[in-house]
Amino acid sequence: MAAVLPALPRVEGSAPSVWVGLAGGSALFLGPVLAVLRGALDPPARALGPLAGVALSAAPLSAFAALLKATTHHRPLGAATFAVISLLIVALCVLVAVRVTSYADARSPGAGTALRALIGGAALMSFAAALAVILGSDGARPHLVDALSLAAAAGLGLAALKVREVVSVLRRFGATLWIALVLVGLFVARGPTFESMKKSAPVVAGPRAWL
Repeated sequence: MAAVLPALPRVEGSAPSVWVGLAGGSALFLGPVLAVLRGALDPPARALGPLAGVALSAAPLSAFAALLKATTHHRPLGAATFAVISLLIVALCVLVAVRVTSYADARSPGAGTALRALIGGAALMSFAAALAVILGSDGARPHLVDALSLAAAAGLGLAALKVREVVSVLRRFGATLWIALVLVGLFVARGPTFESMKKSAPVVAGPRAWL
């Protein structure tokens, strides 16, 4: 619910309804992601390969998006094409990064460090190149803020899931609260409110806004 606060001023409608609608949409996405990542990234060292792969895909995704924008005039078709191809690009980059980091772990300390530095440097350069493109676009900057807010929320959520007391409470009430937030969010995000959310804050509006 805190992650969607930066998007509230851009969305038309009743502030409480917009807030709950955005929070429910984000929770619909973040809940399953955190549930999967909690097991997949334990121990935390496993996160290095996938995170490097996602960062590595940033520049190719940016270039592909620019190509589609310049050559595709049918927006729904372009969006569907981008969704499918970008998923393949991210999967390929993650696979490459995971393979490289796994190979590095099996090498001598010096060679392993060099390989991890290589894939890490490539990932940082790719992310920086995509970030420069986004920062150069006035229309894209708010969406970048929303994406970073979701990423921060995911990181804090994963950190919280390492605290025994938090896990104890969430085991009793977490699923119920998540379901309630998602359902209420879907209920209030209808009609003009949802259209405004989809137009002005698609990143945090949830999977419904991405279709």
